[in-house]
Amino acid sequence: MPHSLSRLVALCATTLPLTAAAACLTDKDMDRGVVFLFENEDTTVVRALGAGMVEVTENYASDQSGIRFESYIGPYILKEEELDLNGVPRPDTWSVTVYDAELSDLPIPAADTPSWTGNRNYQEFGASPISESIKFEYKAGDPVTLSGCTYDVVLVAGTFKRGEPDPWSYQQFSYYFPALGTSVIVAWNNPRDGFQQAMPITLDRLP
Repeated sequence: MPHSLSRLVALCATTLPLTAAAACLTDKDMDRGVVFLFENEDTTVVRALGAGMVEVTENYASDQSGIRFESYIGPYILKEEELDLNGVPRPDTWSVTVYDAELSDLPIPAADTPSWTGNRNYQEFGASPISESIKFEYKAGDPVTLSGCTYDVVLVAGTFKRGEPDPWSYQQFSYYFPALGTSVIVAWNNPRDGFQQAMPITLDRLP
């Protein structure tokens, strides 16, 4: 098993089951949106935009800041921007990603999905696009129990690399929920922060 997926399998096993009764969520709840609460008190709100696109808003308990991004079915991020304390995007913080494949050709995560490799152009505000090689790996994870409901998950590990003159690599780990048709980030690994993780402990529909 690749090292990145081995690490994510271990993460999946640490997710804490809860016992409170709840109506389990499905993709029908995605139009209004769902919210994950994490063990570090961060929250992630995920809402369907249509045609496989989702809007994801991460709010951080440590400093009340946040990030909003748009992605295709969760793992494949296309746009990202920082939010101020009022939840308003900061105009000089956006970044965009263009893959060398049609969005419809990007794999829907499943236990038997082969790994996918390709390239993307990543561009931050005020900077030129940077070419990165990318690889996504998929593996069935142990079911996770959130807010009294047990959900199947697919573990998704994304690796992004840049070559010379500024070599750099980054890994992002997600749980993809087939019942919801989207994913949530649970861990990441980069040269600045090292390996970090935050596991979800509850999942609820937005009112």
